[in-house]
Amino acid sequence: MSSGSEQALLARLEAGYALQHAGQQSQAEAAYRSVLESDPDNIHALNLLGALLVNQGKSIEAARLLAKAVAQSPDDESYANLGLALKDSGDLVGAVAAFETALRLAPQSPKHFNNLGNAKLDFGETDQAIDLYRRAVSMAPNYPDAWTNLARAYNQAGQIARAEEAIRRALVLSPSARMYITLGDVLVKRCAYAEALAAYDRALESDPADVDGWISKSMAHKEIGQRADAAACLNRASELDPECARIAFCRGMMAEQYGDMQEAESAYREALSRQPGFVAALYQLTQLKSYRPSLSDRQTLSDILDDKNSPRDQRRHAAFGLARIEEQTGNFEQALDYFETGHQLILTGRSYDDGQTERLYRAIESVGAYQVRSEAIPRADRIPVFVLGMPRSARV
Repeated sequence: MSSGSEQALLARLEAGYALQHAGQQSQAEAAYRSVLESDPDNIHALNLLGALLVNQGKSIEAARLLAKAVAQSPDDESYANLGLALKDSGDLVGAVAAFETALRLAPQSPKHFNNLGNAKLDFGETDQAIDLYRRAVSMAPNYPDAWTNLARAYNQAGQIARAEEAIRRALVLSPSARMYITLGDVLVKRCAYAEALAAYDRALESDPADVDGWISKSMAHKEIGQRADAAACLNRASELDPECARIAFCRGMMAEQYGDMQEAESAYREALSRQPGFVAALYQLTQLKSYRPSLSDRQTLSDILDDKNSPRDQRRHAAFGLARIEEQTGNFEQALDYFETGHQLILTGRSYDDGQTERLYRAIESVGAYQVRSEAIPRADRIPVFVLGMPRSARV
């Protein structure tokens, strides 16, 4: 390639980069593609277009371009971009490998620790994710994304106080809608629903089109019995993303809580139609009294459980779903085996939290005390009772 041609390609790359940072994504994409038409192996265009496509949700094409870039120039940034594309496309094993390679090439990069932590968290390796995020924030104490992700990991591990401390640290550094949603999720775990709803409101003030914010707010309303408010939030989320499977799934959860099993079944099936293989929806479906096992459902769940590369939460749901199917068909020994597998998957990748039981007792005592203060008990021999769990409605 002549020097004049190289200069022309460089000019197009610089123009594309400027367009991208000016928010003109489609024009930037066109500029990068024009470079690749002239020079299919141009390392800069492969990386820039690949990273742009990751941000646009076109992860499969992004992974193809970035794998080509890595083959030519195996540097840490190329591997990091490849990891993001693989993670978004659902290849968590490939993403972990790419992020680990990036970290080996640049072991002092807090960003690589954070990226690897995200992949580990999605895979179900909560303890490893916590360690990686802690390394990231120790190296970069003013790294708000790492503090937010550390809060998410602590929340999943049931370490609520640490989760709240981490997310409030992130909010001090650089408040965003995502951080307020995470704060709300932590406060829901602490049963501080009024505070949680206020946090979700802050998130939605910042970004009224945040579907995750509307869904999370809906689930908080559901937990405290505010069905109409919960439904209104899901309706708003549905207006923003009519094909979102998670919205249909949450409608099913809400209908089931209120005993409307027909509506719950319809919602779970709608979630599965929008996202085939949505294992949490299929699991919830198997738990309904009206559910009748099918060979296709059994095969879907078996495939997920047998796939060691699937996230552990998905494999856990698959195991419990299969246990329910075997129970319904009278194969009780096989059902027990699946139950055992599911419980083992819960324990794998997450250390036992020996403070969990004590926190549960404190929560029961505090709720009981509140009930005694707020409701008169006319007879001295009556004492408040805290019921763990609620029988499912017989209405189908």
